[in-house]
Amino acid sequence: MTLNIHHINEIPLTILFSSSNGNKLLKNNGYNHKIIVRFSKSLFDKMFQLFMEYGIEIQPFCKGDRRRNKDDPENVKKFYFDNVMEYNNTDGFYEICYMFTIFTTSKENNVILGNYLYTLIKDNVFKDSTITTGNTFSLSSDTMNNKSLTWTGDNGVDIKYKINILSLGRYKDKLGTTHKILTKMKIHHFMFVESDEYELYNNWINQEYCQLINSGYNYSKELNEGGQHMRNFIIEYWLERGEEFIWMLDDNISDYQRLNNGKKFKIESKEIFTSIEHYISHFDNIGLCSHNITSFVRSKSLRTCILINEKHFSSLLINITTGIRFRFKYNEDHILSIDNICSGYQTICFNHILYNKPTSGKQKGGNSVIYNSQGNQDGYNKKCFQTVDFIRLEMENGNIKSKDVNKIFKVEKKKKGGVMISHLQIKYKFIPSDTQLKQNRVITPFNSGLLLN
Repeated sequence: MTLNIHHINEIPLTILFSSSNGNKLLKNNGYNHKIIVRFSKSLFDKMFQLFMEYGIEIQPFCKGDRRRNKDDPENVKKFYFDNVMEYNNTDGFYEICYMFTIFTTSKENNVILGNYLYTLIKDNVFKDSTITTGNTFSLSSDTMNNKSLTWTGDNGVDIKYKINILSLGRYKDKLGTTHKILTKMKIHHFMFVESDEYELYNNWINQEYCQLINSGYNYSKELNEGGQHMRNFIIEYWLERGEEFIWMLDDNISDYQRLNNGKKFKIESKEIFTSIEHYISHFDNIGLCSHNITSFVRSKSLRTCILINEKHFSSLLINITTGIRFRFKYNEDHILSIDNICSGYQTICFNHILYNKPTSGKQKGGNSVIYNSQGNQDGYNKKCFQTVDFIRLEMENGNIKSKDVNKIFKVEKKKKGGVMISHLQIKYKFIPSDTQLKQNRVITPFNSGLLLN
């Protein structure tokens, strides 16, 4: 690699058009600061012309080429998911965009050049849309980013398993959003509440689509141990009535989204649930399933269609015949996921349908009381370190068998609202498990009836 020095707005710079490692040469010559520029292929001609005015001939390097050349980069064929729904994000922006990196000699030059480039690109290349700014410029000419579009319709298959919401203190439209979106989709569901709030919920819910069930207890006041007891009440309730699987949803899910073709659009359809029910009917030994949360899945890039034996929370499909129950005050869904894996059951997290909801403890109601003051830093730190202590104890007792006890969890410090909080990450790959799904028959076509309106 050789350094080709150019100037834009009298600022010296050099450009790297590949992912080859030239860090040592760049650093030795004082080029320690960088600006990443990525853009849709359709914008290449305009970008080429713009930089040629400064004597710079940009090259069509696409970072995603290596991944897109794989036969099955999102494991769609591996897991036979193409029989359920189309799932293909290989044309997502981050997979096929062109990109290059500009290196400058100082932070000040980086800021000046960044502001200058922003104006140039905005006026000459990307006039009608916003540009992601800072140390990265992302320019997409995609016209299919209309957030008002929604997936609707279905293939006529009815939901097989009972849908349940556990709710506390959220008998208002702005708080009890799961009930509102299910009602909008005309999907029948059950809501389980505590005795003291039964009448409040009974006066609020839409009784055409929701059946309210009084647990007969006031777990939050009497025990103050999170949602574990209400969750287990729901399991026992349906187990006594002969059910095998049930859906269990948090009460503050704001919407569901369909991920495909590198985009997320809202989905309002029974297929949120029936597509998963159809898929798992072809496998044995399934203990737990879930939709993934939208904040964990970036659109515009590749993502495996399903995750085997990973984390599950908030939008769950549970095999209630396993004998496994929720336990522990905090992160009870994490513990349930670990218990299923350690008991030899397989779990599946789906990425074709995602759910959206606020961070735990940030809203009134629910378990906000156990996080102290609607999820401030003290509550989050308590949640984190008490869960760590619990997992350590489980390891000592042999209930969690890990390949490496020191790697099964990681505590990160994150800044929220100007303060540092502790965030727990569970490293599921260090929990011994069987990731080969036990298929009992060939997956039959689901024939999705979704339409993007």
